[in-house]
Amino acid sequence: MSDEQKSNLNREELIKGFRTSAIAGASFGLVAGAAISWLGTVDYPTMVLVPGMTLLLGIIAGTVGLVGAYLEQYLLVRGIKEDAHRNVLTFVVVATMVTGISFVASIIIGEGHIVEEMRRLALPGLILGIIFGGTVSYVNYRFEKDRQQVQTLEMENRYLAELAEKNQLLEEAGRNLAVAEAQNRMARELHDSISQGIHGIVFSLHSLRRMVGKEGQEAEIINHLEETTQATMKELRRLIMELTPSPLEEQGLVEALELHADLFARRQQLAVDVSLEYNGGLTPEQEVAVYRIVQEALANVQKHAGAHRVDVSLAQDGDVVILRVRDNGHGFNVDMAGQGQGLKNMSARARHGGGRLSIDSRPGEGTLVEAVFPLEQNLA
Repeated sequence: MSDEQKSNLNREELIKGFRTSAIAGASFGLVAGAAISWLGTVDYPTMVLVPGMTLLLGIIAGTVGLVGAYLEQYLLVRGIKEDAHRNVLTFVVVATMVTGISFVASIIIGEGHIVEEMRRLALPGLILGIIFGGTVSYVNYRFEKDRQQVQTLEMENRYLAELAEKNQLLEEAGRNLAVAEAQNRMARELHDSISQGIHGIVFSLHSLRRMVGKEGQEAEIINHLEETTQATMKELRRLIMELTPSPLEEQGLVEALELHADLFARRQQLAVDVSLEYNGGLTPEQEVAVYRIVQEALANVQKHAGAHRVDVSLAQDGDVVILRVRDNGHGFNVDMAGQGQGLKNMSARARHGGGRLSIDSRPGEGTLVEAVFPLEQNLA
């Protein structure tokens, strides 16, 4: 056996095995010595016989217990993993050892003038002890086999449950992939057909404006049509952006947010301060939710806030990640405003990611959109 294997033999278990067996043997020796002194006539005085038997049986039992504990660990190191098999082998060795010790002890005791009754009882007692130990060992063997079978069944059940869960996740991933492909196809159709058609209407309105001039009822109608067309075009771009696959598929969350905030600032001529202290920890679905919430929040700033500054922050706080989008725009009364489609979308995205979303706003004090997501390992 190698040094590494020897080091695996637990000294505490060996000491415990010796101590427990020694106490049991000494207790039996004490009772047996007292009984022999009371029942029979021996050549040894009681004050010598009782301590002597207590010490002798304590040492013998302790030694046997030490050998049993050592053998148990040795068999485990040698690759016998099943407790039942180790117990049987240990019992056979220990029983053989006890038989030998008892035989030698009987010879020694026989020469030491022990009573004839004790010699006659020694062999039957040893046989009964071996039978009792064998019965206990067999019962323990059957118990260990049953326990191992139960453990095997439990492991198989857990394995089947994991397979079922993985299969469910694969099915859900397949459905999500089909939905993503359908959305991507719809986005291309909107861009290639409807978007081009609206552009054609815009050019036609420009041509019509040159024909009718800048004044008159016709010019007012054309102005209204141009404004409506531009608003429709912006909404169409937002819808296409929602349907288009997330840029997180090619970029990290931090890089994607920085790029989107920079493009938004350039397009709207706003000051956008970005503070992203995020080093991972969210699931891919949660990261997409964070990105889409920022998109929606900035779109609301563009449409409603009238702000000239926006602060976007993302940071971990304990076991959660907090997203905040704050603007210094007009603000509004949250209780009276209700929830438009954009706010509903943000709340739904946060909820589906296992988080929550809150909006704090007052007239004249700007708006704060805050989303809190638990880290991946804390998801139920």
